[in-house]
Amino acid sequence: MIEMVGTLLPLISKEFALEVLGFSLGLLFGNAFKDVDHQVQQTPWFKSLTPFQQWILQRILDAMHHFQYGLVLIVLAECFLQGSLLYILVYAMGVGLVVDDLPDIPARYRDFFRGWTP
Repeated sequence: MIEMVGTLLPLISKEFALEVLGFSLGLLFGNAFKDVDHQVQQTPWFKSLTPFQQWILQRILDAMHHFQYGLVLIVLAECFLQGSLLYILVYAMGVGLVVDDLPDIPARYRDFFRGWTP
């Protein structure tokens, strides 16, 4: 992970650097785009759509969440990138997106599971 080689600055392995980079990109992208769906619905462009078009777009924006994008990245990395350095970056970015959205997941599914009993 980190190795001291006789200098004041430690050498960080490329794998560790890619993990940190990927995770931070996922976390920061997730945070930066958190409110985009609500902002889109306030634009003149959105308001110019027909009610049906607005309804469809609202459903799409409400259905997709950062943790889902993160899980897709994790699956893609597992299926297609194993053994490459890109695997580490894409997998870690997926984890960052999932971690960013974790606090919101219970609220997203509360209404869906309301009334269900185990």
